[in-house]
Amino acid sequence: MRWLDKPVAVRALGAWLLIGSGAALQAWLTWFGPRNDLLVQLAEAGPGSDPYLTATAVVLAWLTLGVALAILTSGAMTLRKASVVLAYGAITLLYINVMRERVGYGDFADYYNAAVNLLNGTPMPQRYLYPPLWATLLTPLVPSGPEATLVLVWTLNLVSTVAVLLVLPRVLERYGLSRPLAITVTLLFGAVNVPILRTLSYAQINMEVLLGILLALHWYPRNRFLSALALAIAVHLKLSPIALAMAFLWVRDREWLALFAVWLLAIAVVPAGAFGLGPYADLVHNLQTIERANGLIFRDNSIDSFLRGTSLATGIGAYLLIWPAKAVLAAVCLALAVIHVRRRTFVRAEAPGAAVLNAIPALMVLMVMVAPLVWEHHPVLLGLSYIVVATVLRPGDFVLFGFAYFLEFLTPTFDFFPWSYGRLISPLILLALAWQRAADPYREGLSRANRLIVETEESVSDCARTQSL
Repeated sequence: MRWLDKPVAVRALGAWLLIGSGAALQAWLTWFGPRNDLLVQLAEAGPGSDPYLTATAVVLAWLTLGVALAILTSGAMTLRKASVVLAYGAITLLYINVMRERVGYGDFADYYNAAVNLLNGTPMPQRYLYPPLWATLLTPLVPSGPEATLVLVWTLNLVSTVAVLLVLPRVLERYGLSRPLAITVTLLFGAVNVPILRTLSYAQINMEVLLGILLALHWYPRNRFLSALALAIAVHLKLSPIALAMAFLWVRDREWLALFAVWLLAIAVVPAGAFGLGPYADLVHNLQTIERANGLIFRDNSIDSFLRGTSLATGIGAYLLIWPAKAVLAAVCLALAVIHVRRRTFVRAEAPGAAVLNAIPALMVLMVMVAPLVWEHHPVLLGLSYIVVATVLRPGDFVLFGFAYFLEFLTPTFDFFPWSYGRLISPLILLALAWQRAADPYREGLSRANRLIVETEESVSDCARTQSL
């Protein structure tokens, strides 16, 4: 059925275009046209506002409305499709509006200063713990100043967030979720999510990294070329995704591994060709001095932070257990990945790329939780692991799973030893549940969820058709 009659659709889009054109014309005359004091006095930044980010937020919100209108008024539009478009539009506007209220973005200064240092030929800032690709990409914007650079990073983060929410359902379908269920779960995951909010609030690059990881899984094994490229970009943005390459190593996919190695080298040439090997040496140095640069902060949910905090609180040298504890966690994650591959816990053997998909949930926990720093925004990279593990849980497991999910994605950030280490406990609970269900996956729950959402959809559609008669 058609969502709107053609005349109504044309009028709606025409009104959107007319209002947008009028606003754009006034903005151009106010700031870029001949000096007009009457127009200038109508434009003020207001309290708690950054005029550049505010303007960008307005443009993105208006474009979101326009895209939603264009989709809703094009071709045959069912009630289900319309509800999905409206839901994605709403969640996009939610993040745009929340981020418009921010005027300070903590980690952006590290990114911008790293780009400035590259241009000046000085060592990278001590808190810059990434390969130099991201700073290199920002260097052309340095002459325009930090304000213009922040607008680009801010916009790219929001676009990447929406892209993640669009790609995630495609990956979840590989794990047996029907498309309606995958979209529903994704929207619920994105609607209230502290790690996403903290990622955007710090202008972090986690969403770009997560997008690269999801695209690598989405394209594998159908397009190994793009899959390897996507993960290589993620590794050059944030080093930790290199751990996920172990899944491809396990299946001995020589073609993918060769492409991945080539892409890693090819991308590394960009910063090295422009600024030499010094930035890579700075990365190694900064990783070696990471404790001195960051100190002890209780919202850091790493094993390192927890054991150092315990040492401080008790006077016992618990910090000596840091490396043994991390070695045990890494061994558990690797063993669990192997068990999931062998027992086909999440994806049946005949499915394309099954071994890689089965290994990924445990490897993602290793990727995040073995790191020397685990800030409150890092768990955004664990969302796929939580959703996938939930697909094989028995009904009685969901009380514990719900508690773990609450600690990881819904609890506000705070600094209070030992209670602020919930995001360290949560992945350990997830690993315990994943280990328990490795030998006894309960797939009936996923089948029931798929059937339930289809039946609900059909019921709503029947009601809508009945009312329209």
